[in-house]
Amino acid sequence: LRRLHALRLAGEIAATAEALAETRAALRAQEAMARVADELRVARDRAEEASAAKSRFMATMSHELLTPLNIILGYAALLRERCEEAPLAELGGDVGRLESAGHGLYRLLRHVLDLSDLDSGALVFAREELGLAELLGRAVEELRPAVERGGGTITLAVPAELRVVGDRGRLTTVIAEVLDNACRFAAGGQVSVRAEAEADGVRIEVRDDGPGMGPEACAQATVAFYQADGSRTRAHDGAGLGLTVAARLSARMGGALALRSAPGAGTTVEIRVPWRPPAGA
Repeated sequence: LRRLHALRLAGEIAATAEALAETRAALRAQEAMARVADELRVARDRAEEASAAKSRFMATMSHELLTPLNIILGYAALLRERCEEAPLAELGGDVGRLESAGHGLYRLLRHVLDLSDLDSGALVFAREELGLAELLGRAVEELRPAVERGGGTITLAVPAELRVVGDRGRLTTVIAEVLDNACRFAAGGQVSVRAEAEADGVRIEVRDDGPGMGPEACAQATVAFYQADGSRTRAHDGAGLGLTVAARLSARMGGALALRSAPGAGTTVEIRVPWRPPAGA
């Protein structure tokens, strides 16, 4: 009996020791997980601080650059007007190129500011009912002279009664960026703009007959600073921010932006915008 009792006691001691070992192992695992969680929290906080610092830097520098740039553009416009008269007419082309380059830089800075504000959540969006034909018509007419000077055409087909709900300024930016992108890549070709109502909104299609893109480039087209042709000798300039801004603004207004393209078959950009009927309709 003593031997059986001793064996039973030894078994209990072994089981207790095993349980203690398992408890220690579990505690060590919990401590390790807690350390990892703390490290992840620290890394996240540092990443958020770095992102906030980057956004502040981008916003501050863009604002600081916009102030002198506006002065430069103002004087360039005055010079262009004066150069339309003799004896300075021969300088008109140079001043025009100066003004064009300034507007390009201004637009790039606006893109950076928009992305910074989107990242920080600083943008406030209005919700108002808007006539889509008016917005699209104005954007098309602003681009038509440049398109036709380059030997291209731009057409518009949108029902006069189409209405959307959104922020006028932000939606105008979305439309302008998509149209400008299409006109640059069409390069003397055709750009068509059409819109139609859907069950839950309005679909705007902007199509160009430019070189088109492969699946990878199409998937990356709305990624900031992405260039389908990253070489220094690429045919089309730009920082790769226009469609990024357009896609993110569309999403913030409850809509979406998508691309369809294939090499040699042009590109179609779809903008979906929310819609609601007028009150009492």
